[in-house]
Amino acid sequence: MGALMRTSGTTSFRIDRLESQGLVRREPDPDDGRGVFVTLTKKGLRLVDAVAPAHLTNEEQLLGALSIAERATLVLLLRKLLLSFEAPTFDVDKKKPSSSRNQRVVPPENAAPCRDGDTDLTS
Repeated sequence: MGALMRTSGTTSFRIDRLESQGLVRREPDPDDGRGVFVTLTKKGLRLVDAVAPAHLTNEEQLLGALSIAERATLVLLLRKLLLSFEAPTFDVDKKKPSSSRNQRVVPPENAAPCRDGDTDLTS
């Protein structure tokens, strides 16, 4: 189970492995010396193109029982969960911590409302 944890160390390790296989490359962020951009190489793009059809077929099988509206609601709920795991960031302009947890998730137009009729899933 520990292999599934998302930490900066495990993320770096996974990117290192992809880089060593020639699937991605790291490029420095020109606006932030602490950051890097990770981009697919041509080899990585070919791999994604090769596996995407099978992945999309599997995704369709997994979600096939859900309507479009239910899928949109699922997206919102999964986004809420993801945001709850992310660490707060620091808002340089406001000189205080900010968190993606405080962002309002705006549902797609065809999203099914929550039971209480509220589609704002962040509260």
